[in-house]
Amino acid sequence: MASKFLVPLHLVKLSTTPSNPGTGFLKVYIKGQYLTYLAEDGAETDVVLARPMTGFSNTANAAAVVSTDTLLQAINKLQAGFRTFELTGDVTGTGTYSANKFTVATTIAPDSVALGTDTTGNYVASISAASGEGITVNNGTGEGSTPTVALKNSASFTEKYLPRWDDANGQFVNSFISETAGGGTRIEGQAVNIDGVLTVGSNLTVTGNLTVNGTTTTVNSETVTIADNIIQLNSNVSTGAPTENAGIEIRRGSSASVQLRWNETTDKWQVTEDGTNFYDIVTSASAPNVTAGPGITVTSSGNTVTVSHADTSSAASTANAGGGEVVQNITLDTYGHVTAVSTVALKYTTTVGNGAATSYTVVHNKGEAAVMVQVYETPITQVEGAITPGAYAQVDCDVVIVDEDSVTLSFAIAPSNNQYTVVII
Repeated sequence: MASKFLVPLHLVKLSTTPSNPGTGFLKVYIKGQYLTYLAEDGAETDVVLARPMTGFSNTANAAAVVSTDTLLQAINKLQAGFRTFELTGDVTGTGTYSANKFTVATTIAPDSVALGTDTTGNYVASISAASGEGITVNNGTGEGSTPTVALKNSASFTEKYLPRWDDANGQFVNSFISETAGGGTRIEGQAVNIDGVLTVGSNLTVTGNLTVNGTTTTVNSETVTIADNIIQLNSNVSTGAPTENAGIEIRRGSSASVQLRWNETTDKWQVTEDGTNFYDIVTSASAPNVTAGPGITVTSSGNTVTVSHADTSSAASTANAGGGEVVQNITLDTYGHVTAVSTVALKYTTTVGNGAATSYTVVHNKGEAAVMVQVYETPITQVEGAITPGAYAQVDCDVVIVDEDSVTLSFAIAPSNNQYTVVII
């Protein structure tokens, strides 16, 4: 009778697959904590999972898996549980297992998903344009719609033109601002109002008229060229009497500014060299400003000036046509005017002799003691006018200077009547 023995078998725990066994042999070992055998052809098999189910049967049911179930029983229960299932709620449906696959049919209840409650994130139920807002919306409502939003009248826009709002017609139209071919900006035929500060970073060319309305215009240019030959100042004074002076002021650093101005008070052109004192510019119509001393009178007519003085001279003119007198004294007043002229005879001539006296005093009134005294024979004119021979013969006598106005002549023999002629120089 054969005997059966239980022999303990110690299996090697391997981390890698060993070499193939010989023909007709198997290698059995533990790999990855599972009982594994290696066939002679090198095929590696998990002994438990590869066990054939021949001769075993177990009806699948949906009962719960318990701890006493065998592996096969647990699989059958799970298989029965997955064979069919049912969905409930807003999404309904059923599922079946057939031919190694699950088939699921679902249905979402109409209006069963509440946006904002059953969903997360933002959503828009519909899109519409408010009246007068300049926006048009097409296909803005309805499930599956594709809304389009556009500016009103956008189909009429012209390329490179900035649109503007036409309030009268409630739509956008082309504005007067467009892009030029060179990438610049063109404003066509309209006034431009800029309420803020405008800065032009490059050259600015104005082909029309330029009007600047403000209180101050500042030009920070080193060179200013103006083609106009007349610069108009105070252009805002068009009516009424003028009250404001106008002119040109020149800044001079730390020195006082100077001006050329029109003075409305005096109606004169004026200049200043120190910024304080202004002087009239003299024209052909200006009255002259001439200051004269005492006794001088200045009169003017237009730009003609006449300077005159009062005739304070009281002396008559004195002539020496015959050579008998000369000016002895001239008296002047404080203005240099001649007020008196005294003359004296160039020579004093008289005759002496009465046939009795031998001494004669001659008064000549020359006011000078240093005089020359000459005594001559008095000539006697004959019938035919011939001078008596010996006339003007010089006669010697004693001469005594009595004073500045008289002399005394003394003769040895008393001369006859008017015998001698006396000349005193």
